[in-house]
Amino acid sequence: MAAPSAIIGNILQAARSPKNVFIIGSGNVAKFCLSSLVTASLGVGNSLNVTLYNPNQAHAEGIILDVESSSAHRLSNPTKYPHETLTFSATNDLAKMCGAHLIIIVAGKFPSQEELEAARKKGIDREIQAITNYSDMATFAEAVKQYSSNAFVLIVTNPVDYFTKKFQQLANHDPQRIMGFGGALDSIRFARCLKLKLALEEEINMQSFTGYMVSYHNQSMFLLSDSVTINGLSVDEFTASQEGLLSKQKLEAHIQTAIEETRSYGATVSRLNKGGAGAAIAAGNLLAEFICSYCFERQLPLRAPFTMFIPEDSEAGKFYGIKNSYFSLPVIVANGEIMVLCENKFNGLEETLRDSSIRNFYGTVLRLDTIIQLERLPMAPMLSGKDDFSATLIPHYDQKINKENLEPIPAQHLVAAGPTLAPSSFVNVIPNTK
Repeated sequence: MAAPSAIIGNILQAARSPKNVFIIGSGNVAKFCLSSLVTASLGVGNSLNVTLYNPNQAHAEGIILDVESSSAHRLSNPTKYPHETLTFSATNDLAKMCGAHLIIIVAGKFPSQEELEAARKKGIDREIQAITNYSDMATFAEAVKQYSSNAFVLIVTNPVDYFTKKFQQLANHDPQRIMGFGGALDSIRFARCLKLKLALEEEINMQSFTGYMVSYHNQSMFLLSDSVTINGLSVDEFTASQEGLLSKQKLEAHIQTAIEETRSYGATVSRLNKGGAGAAIAAGNLLAEFICSYCFERQLPLRAPFTMFIPEDSEAGKFYGIKNSYFSLPVIVANGEIMVLCENKFNGLEETLRDSSIRNFYGTVLRLDTIIQLERLPMAPMLSGKDDFSATLIPHYDQKINKENLEPIPAQHLVAAGPTLAPSSFVNVIPNTK
């Protein structure tokens, strides 16, 4: 077994058992996260303090009152929750993040459902969200820079990959201490899609599953195929165990269909649940699991992909062939450390998908940065639905971009696209054990 090397680790030098969590935003994702924490087992003797931020403090207080009313079972069941302490508080003061070990940003404004649907058909829903949420994210980044520069930051606000990169730049935050949330959610969605396919079309019960959707939280996401196990078996082993009832070709067809369904999963949930919680329930539950796994030692720590900066000379960079770029890769979240899993290599097709998705991501970053910087028109027409956004405004900005001679970053220049860290600062990559 190769010796572990660094990527994102030793995140809390002074405090190895973090317990103070500051959540920015009190919408549906935060609400379901707190609700899940109420029923979570923190571990013997562990204490967790969660502060919920909203400029309208009363809104955060109302959510906490509702959540706390469902927590009486913790007092009446000391066997399940031995010597555990879970407390919630509300604030409208970003300075209260001082001393937080973990900061989670879920705040985000959204266009109306009709505007979002129209934008989604044009493929620009993420652009609208970036423009809408940029100023607030800049405010939060400045607050982290001023009050809690040593905290670990998890970005949930969409477009999550863009804001993971921009937040690091705006806050001048250590790239080792910031991640984006999207890949973890995509992976559990994929598992659900595949489970239904096998159950409904093949009458096969998928009792356990491992498989990671990597890349970015958009249409470029793809499956790290070598990571797939079904009921503890590889694809070849699983199809062999079916004794001719399910061929490898048919299973791979189900997997491909599940990938396509995963790419449109969030849009489907939002469309069907107009005016409801959207895709917040799964995100909130997964976020609670992240908090518990990050803050405390657990028997089964969270394993899932998250977006992070991958240095070229790190073990993860060499293993996955990624050069100083942000990318979603599988990690283990365990007691104050984030450890990249270097177990499953990309195949030839996935290497091509990796390279094209990185180029597209940095081209999108450049385009969004330019749009935001050159924005001179009122925001209202952009989001009102009265103007054809894709036919009018996007070409308007693209023309300005061309005049400024700004082009998408070529692949050979990606090495300079992110922050540079000394190789010695990386620890705790899980090495290839195959």
